[in-house]
Amino acid sequence: MKHSEIIKEVETLHIFFEEWFTGKCDKNLFKRVENALCEDFSLISPNGQILDRKSVLDSIRFNYASSRDKTIRVIVKEVKTIGDHYLAIYEEIQVTEDVETKRISTAIFNANCQWVHVHETWIGQN
Repeated sequence: MKHSEIIKEVETLHIFFEEWFTGKCDKNLFKRVENALCEDFSLISPNGQILDRKSVLDSIRFNYASSRDKTIRVIVKEVKTIGDHYLAIYEEIQVTEDVETKRISTAIFNANCQWVHVHETWIGQN
């Protein structure tokens, strides 16, 4: 797998998230995120909460069309190969109702380009 495939996955999944949270995509497209996260996926939120795959999917599903004006932008900073996995570091900027939040995230991908783990940290939040 090439690093460019990891970069594309980070970017396209976040495009999906923006379309999902703004309600610009059909609800039937939820399979996109279900297929992206491996069965033992986990996430550490910027607030330090540890979430399993089911919790993450339930939250995303519940928040369909919850932020009609949300924008999400990602900037991939680095991709590394670690054995048969890949590590991506990216910055995520979300804007909702003129409130901007930023986070830096580390994501681990398996050889099938599925998300295995994400750890998010706030940037500039107190």
